[in-house]
Amino acid sequence: MIDGTEVAGQRLYQKAIEQQKKLEEARQRASAHKPAMVLTSKQTTSPGMRNEGCERLYALSTSKQMQGKQRREEIMKSRLPPPPTEFKVMPLSQATKMYERSMKHLITKEMKLMDAAHQNETAFESLLIPKPPPTE
Repeated sequence: MIDGTEVAGQRLYQKAIEQQKKLEEARQRASAHKPAMVLTSKQTTSPGMRNEGCERLYALSTSKQMQGKQRREEIMKSRLPPPPTEFKVMPLSQATKMYERSMKHLITKEMKLMDAAHQNETAFESLLIPKPPPTE
């Protein structure tokens, strides 16, 4: 005697096999699909023969391509760091003269400020000119 659960199991098994057959047939139909319209660009031509329309359009774009290439190169050059600067060495005698000349200028400026402060009777302390030592 066949149980009710066995009958239901057999029915489910048969449905699963039918589903698998349908899927397999659909896969075969999809892989055997042929396009209804043949595109002219997909036609095979010999490597020596090119489409005249393509050549004409490509000739129009070559100048734009060159301009774009030059612009990209200019951008890359602008992003590069500048070359290192060369430092020249000053002779010691010239450096010493320059230092002395600048110090004389600062001292004369301080002296003028001290004279102006003395005339206005205000206190002025210079950082460059040391105070004389106190005399006893």
